[in-house]
Amino acid sequence: MAGKDNLISFRDMSAERQREIASMGGKASQAAAKRRKSLKEKAKLILSLPVNDTKNQTQMKKMGLEIEDIDNATLMLVGLFRRAVLGDVQAFKEMRDLTEGDKNNDVIQKIDEMILKIENHIE
Repeated sequence: MAGKDNLISFRDMSAERQREIASMGGKASQAAAKRRKSLKEKAKLILSLPVNDTKNQTQMKKMGLEIEDIDNATLMLVGLFRRAVLGDVQAFKEMRDLTEGDKNNDVIQKIDEMILKIENHIE
């Protein structure tokens, strides 16, 4: 293979070159962490924005949600709920995970039972 003869093991490099490579890795890691943090902040901002689509607003109002509670995060949860209602097992699991703060919650127990029924039916 061309160029394979030029490869040098990291431990065979000079201490100075090892530090240089480690420094480059640290800088790249720091830049990646900043990008992830920025994306997370942008995602939170987008999720907190109100829903301007009147069709979705109307549907969520019919579900009993107040207009001030209708934001993109709520819209995503409603979509997840709809998928769960249609039998999407992964959506059921996501809804369970989101509401899992109270292990004795009747809703969580019912969701767990439905997941088992659906999984058994699929197999």
